[in-house]
Amino acid sequence: MEQIVGLRVEGAPPYAKDYQIWIVRVDELHQDKAWFFGAYETEEYAKEIVKDIHRAVIVLNPVTEGI
Repeated sequence: MEQIVGLRVEGAPPYAKDYQIWIVRVDELHQDKAWFFGAYETEEYAKEIVKDIHRAVIVLNPVTEGI
C-alpha cells in the first residue's frame, strides 16, 4: 500500500521549494520530525547520495504540484 502522509521538515532553505526531491534526516532524539539535508532534481541521483547518510530518507517536496 502507498500512502501520502505529512512530515515536519525543519531547516529547509528557500531554494528547496524549486526541487521535487528532498533528502531529510530523521531527528535522533525526536523521531516525529526531520531535518532538511538537500534538494535534488532526480530521484535516481538522490538514491545514490542517501545510501551514505545515516537516518536519511528521500521525500517528495511538499510544494510539488499533484501531491
